[in-house]
Amino acid sequence: MYLLIVRLQARPETVDALCGQLSTLVALAREEPGTLAYSFYRAHEEPDVFLLHEVYRDRAAWEAHMASEPVQRALATFDTLLTAPPEITSGTLMEAHGLTLSEAV
Repeated sequence: MYLLIVRLQARPETVDALCGQLSTLVALAREEPGTLAYSFYRAHEEPDVFLLHEVYRDRAAWEAHMASEPVQRALATFDTLLTAPPEITSGTLMEAHGLTLSEAV
């Protein structure tokens, strides 16, 4: 599995627009066979900060996601929606325990 945690800092006036973009990406991810989980969260202490949690079958599935037209359109808007480029951390699953995504929402 291929995991990404992405931190996005929205401009205060673009929070709603960014939420819309991220919701669109979640809907897209539901249709991608290589995307195992895709969710976003709003930080408690920093209401302009959003965290993406993305899990893919492998790096190739992530690359296919990134190459899709809807993702490219969303990325093109980030310059106007964000205060800085996304901060991305990736990793490989080592061990896990917890709820499945469908149980958590």
